[in-house]
Amino acid sequence: QKINIDTLEGRYLQRQRTLTNECKQPLSLNLPQHFYEDTSEDAKCAEIIRSLPWRNFPLFKHRDGVDLEQIEHHLLSRLMQHDEWLLEVNNLLFTQISQRKSSLDLCNQYLRDFDHNLNLADMKLCQSVESIKKAKGGEEEDCFAGLIGGFLLLEAWDQRTIYNELDNCLLKCTELIDQEKCLQKRIDDFSADTKTYPDIINAAKKFSLNAHQDERLSKIVALEGLRGRADRVLDTFAEKVQQVLQWYVRKGCLSWEHFSQEIYLDLFQAMVSIEKEQGKDASTVPVTWINCIMDSLQFEAEKCLALALLDPTNAKDSKQDKELMHLAYALQQINGDFSKMKRIINNLTEIRYGDEAAHNYFPFVYHRLCFLLTQVLHCHLLHEEWHAADAKDCKEISKKVHALLFESRVSLWNRCEQTIISALEGYTNFASKKKLFDQNSDDKLWKDDLEGIHAVLRLSQQFYALGQDFINSKNEQFTALDESQNKNSLHSAICTLMRKHLRQVHVETMNTMGISLSKESWHFIPMETLQGNNIQPFTFKADFKSYLLEMIKSRFGITSSVQKLWNSHFFSSKDGWLSKIKDFGNPFELLHSTEGNHDAFEDFDWTIFEVVDVENSVSSSASIFDLMLSVIKDSKTQESRISIASCFGVYTKSLARLLVIMGKFALILPDVTKVVMNVSDLYITTVFRLCMGNSANEKYALGLESPKLFTMEALVKPNKSTNIRKNSGPAVGFGRRNSSVQNKSGRPPQVISPTIESEVCFPLPSEMDYIMPLQTFIQRAQKDLEGMVKLDMVEGWLHDRDKISPDESEEEFLCNVCVALEKRHSATWSCLSVAATLDVMKSLSKQVLKKEAFSHMFSMPGIERFESSKLENDLSNMIIYVDSFLEIVPRFIRTSNRMACIRAIGTRRIIEEIGRCHFNTSRLSESSNQYVELVCGRYAFIWRFLCTSAKLPIGLREETWRQLVIVGYATLLEGFARVPHCTTEGRSLMSMDLASFATGTSPLAIQERLHYDGTPQPRQVISSRGRGYVDKYIKASYYPEEDVLNWIDSNKENYYLNHSLALTNGRSDLVGQVKTLYKTEDDACESAQDGKTNQAET
Repeated sequence: QKINIDTLEGRYLQRQRTLTNECKQPLSLNLPQHFYEDTSEDAKCAEIIRSLPWRNFPLFKHRDGVDLEQIEHHLLSRLMQHDEWLLEVNNLLFTQISQRKSSLDLCNQYLRDFDHNLNLADMKLCQSVESIKKAKGGEEEDCFAGLIGGFLLLEAWDQRTIYNELDNCLLKCTELIDQEKCLQKRIDDFSADTKTYPDIINAAKKFSLNAHQDERLSKIVALEGLRGRADRVLDTFAEKVQQVLQWYVRKGCLSWEHFSQEIYLDLFQAMVSIEKEQGKDASTVPVTWINCIMDSLQFEAEKCLALALLDPTNAKDSKQDKELMHLAYALQQINGDFSKMKRIINNLTEIRYGDEAAHNYFPFVYHRLCFLLTQVLHCHLLHEEWHAADAKDCKEISKKVHALLFESRVSLWNRCEQTIISALEGYTNFASKKKLFDQNSDDKLWKDDLEGIHAVLRLSQQFYALGQDFINSKNEQFTALDESQNKNSLHSAICTLMRKHLRQVHVETMNTMGISLSKESWHFIPMETLQGNNIQPFTFKADFKSYLLEMIKSRFGITSSVQKLWNSHFFSSKDGWLSKIKDFGNPFELLHSTEGNHDAFEDFDWTIFEVVDVENSVSSSASIFDLMLSVIKDSKTQESRISIASCFGVYTKSLARLLVIMGKFALILPDVTKVVMNVSDLYITTVFRLCMGNSANEKYALGLESPKLFTMEALVKPNKSTNIRKNSGPAVGFGRRNSSVQNKSGRPPQVISPTIESEVCFPLPSEMDYIMPLQTFIQRAQKDLEGMVKLDMVEGWLHDRDKISPDESEEEFLCNVCVALEKRHSATWSCLSVAATLDVMKSLSKQVLKKEAFSHMFSMPGIERFESSKLENDLSNMIIYVDSFLEIVPRFIRTSNRMACIRAIGTRRIIEEIGRCHFNTSRLSESSNQYVELVCGRYAFIWRFLCTSAKLPIGLREETWRQLVIVGYATLLEGFARVPHCTTEGRSLMSMDLASFATGTSPLAIQERLHYDGTPQPRQVISSRGRGYVDKYIKASYYPEEDVLNWIDSNKENYYLNHSLALTNGRSDLVGQVKTLYKTEDDACESAQDGKTNQAET
């Protein structure tokens, strides 16, 4: 009803608000404006009128223009409208009330009924009060003389009987609870006396019977928990037996002396008796028993790593003693929680390998770990042996336990192996952070880490030998070891650790080599200063090998205290280590103390090197040693200057270090050989860039890019992209400052390529097969070193200038040129020592690896056996590399020296001077061009400097002179071929220049030019690319067209295409034919090159 009334009221209020709002609207009275203005007289009235226009009409004064009747009519209409609304509301309310008349009548009837019932209840209450008074016998509160008193007496008697019964029941409950406490105490004390298990079982049976036989006690809800414990009391005792067994097994893992057959028998019989009393199947006992033993052993196997970290073999005083004691206490509180164990191991690992990294604890931790894991394996074996002996009494349960224990060997071994792998992985995370090299430690840090990892490998081999003994490889159970898993996991972990070590050695070696080469003086040093004796030619090979061997021994001789960790009881017997622990002790128990430093290889058999035939060991490099002997022997000083300091110092020591690593880390032999190759590549590519100057010159010298074909227009027209050098002084002469031949021909200067020197060094078509191995080797080396070495930095080590600076004399300028030549030749010829060192290392590495990485290796799962076939396969890449290095060294020396000599004689300036000469003259010349005299003077100066400096041995000086003369002829040929217009008289002048150069560089001419000042006379140079080679080309220019083509076809392998094109004098028909001849040859060479490249990549 209220909802409708509220709705009606809302409608009324809404209408009222609407009316009010309408009333508030200003009326359109059409009054004059002054009625609404703010005047002092009626401002207040006007404000009231504006706000409430329908009120206060009497306040208005009668004024002209105001229609009061209109206002009255408006108000009257409004009031009438309100009356209508009110009447409507009244009618609506009456209608709503009349509709609910029946409901209102019913409500009134309910009120009358409620009043009647209330009167009846009051009457009944008065009657109840009177009845109570009669029952009590009075109105007092404590009066019970009536009927109620009798009822109370009867209830009190019944309660007395109930209380007596409750008292008896409570007494029985107390006895039952005391019985439970006594039984629980005996169960708790079972570990102290295992002989009491029959009494405990009987007491448990009695307790369970008492808890259920009394009917009244069985109804007590509060004893439900006790009755449940009574039902499980034997299970509780079985759990206690298992706890004692686990504690007993863990104690046995510490030492076999803790294993007592009597106690173990009591525990086993107690478990069997419990199962029988419970009426269970006897087959469940072996499974329960095995699970209990294996859980304990596997937990102890995991715990061994934490114990090893806490107490390594050579534990020293630590600054972290407080943290270690806290972790040791936490370790004692752990009972089967592997997650907490993992956290403790992580903390210990951080302390031992992070905070105490200087102590190199890892090999000692690993040794301790192997020792403790061996104890765990032996404990398992003791339990298995006990059941095997007990099985002889035909006890079926014991037989089943023995069988299950034997089957569980694999799972326990897998847990031990996983612990080993976890130890390796934990240390590997810190291995890369260790600092292995220090200038003040003399490789001791590196040696300790190397010996530590090698000791880990030895210990792993010994431990896996125990695994074979434990798994018993003669049985089928050994097949349970999945080699694909075990091999990958452990092999990968050890190899990863070794590669971490090798990575640091690799970086250190490359950095040290790079720094040494950047600071190198590039001067030969005598071998006697290193070896301490005179080198005779017939013993040179042996002495060189002896020096390298001494370097290896110096690496071996670094003292270390790690390697003795594997010198243990393993060598006292060949098999059955676990079964002999009672007699010989733990196999990993050291035979003597490891304190103090010991020679790292005092037990190494050095005779493996002495039995190597020197001649046979270096037979593959016989030509290398012969070449060295031909150029390095100095007859005056009797010194064998064979290499530079970087080769004998850093390089040889680096190879000796890598050879040591090769013997220790045979598992990653391919990785070690890769480092050897990188170090050697760094040396040879650095020397190559030092001689060539830049990568563009290297490409031309190796035949990777061909010189651009020049035409007549290109020879006389400057190219915008070509750097034309201005005449800047006589950098080709000596003693004639600013006296170069002037350009009187009126022609513009020739366009000289920036790479003209390397273009002169470009191999001839006949030399492409000869240069191909060197090309392949250098390309492969630079690709391997990409990202590790910045060869562009080498370009600034030796500066070559083709003009004299204002603040230096011509003689000083040429001295700098000669010094650069000496250094380049020393660097180039030092590669012979690199090749000889590599060859000796190859033979020594074979001997080292034949001994299976210094012997004492075990065949085992997870670690590959170092068989000779596999080692040879791993070493094959290095052998191939060394053989290719030996093959390319003579070609490398020839190419590099040729480029060095080209840069020394000023090839660019000579070609520029030739271009300025008058070879298009029609008159015969009576003398050669002046540039020839200047060039010969420069040759004489270079020879005198080489002899006076004596930085190069006599044989090498003579070879340098030979190369200088040969490249001089090549430069003349290049210059003559670039002459765009030449007459017959000009060809005659070329022949005269050639003859003058040949005469001027002869031995007698050089001595005469040097005024016989005591400088030794150079040897006469005889070469296929000498005077006759250039003269043959000059004469070919006299041939008619047909003969020229025949001559080019016959000699196309000995001359460049540009040289042959120059003979055509720009005739287009001949140019096309010449290109066709060379194109056919180039295609054949390219096919052969692709075939050799594919073969080399394969």
